Amino acid sequence: KSPDVLAARAKARALTHVPSQAGALPDPVIGVSVRNVDADRYSVGEEPMSMAGVSFMQDFPGPGKRPLRRKTAGYDAEREAEHARQVELDSVARAKRAFFSLGFMYKTEDILLENKRYLSDVSETVRIRYGVGKGIQEHYLKAQVALLDIDAQLDRVAQEKRSLESELNRLMGREADAALGKPENVPVSGFSETLKALLQEASSRSPKVLAIERAETRDESAYALSKKEL
Repeated sequence: KSPDVLAARAKARALTHVPSQAGALPDPVIGVSVRNVDADRYSVGEEPMSMAGVSFMQDFPGPGKRPLRRKTAGYDAEREAEHARQVELDSVARAKRAFFSLGFMYKTEDILLENKRYLSDVSETVRIRYGVGKGIQEHYLKAQVALLDIDAQLDRVAQEKRSLESELNRLMGREADAALGKPENVPVSGFSETLKALLQEASSRSPKVLAIERAETRDESAYALSKKEL
């Protein structure tokens, strides 16, 4: 439902129809001509200099041009398909980062609230002790400053949560203020792949790499076509 993904897929689908059109013959041209020498009446068929005719013209590209045009457009379509895949992968990656960041913000908020409850109890204890002459005012003031700092941190966490929720909703094609709720805990799975294996996988399957390869092949085809246009 991501708007970015839907737009990229739509563009890729549209380009799949271009190769057949690029390799087709140009549109024929049909013309109708009338030459009437008499200004007062229709004289075609009566006057030798009056005539009417129909013409048909069809342009035939040189040998090899149509297949090259079709191939060039096909490479464009393949490149756009890989671009659409990359947009989808990027959107999924952003959604995962936002999801786990949102979960981290909720955990941070829980810890801050727990610390606030603890400091509130300490602050109240220090206040009572100070009231009966057994506490130190400095300790009470430090506790109040610490509580104010926690409140400031909670405000920043709340703002970050709203930003992450808005990002997740946008990636899912929902309203920016749609309710999401607290993310569930996701168990962490093991990771055993080596860096070498990951690099090999990326070089062979990465949409960005494949798109670059399609672009290079497309440029070669376009160059061959340009030589035939001379």
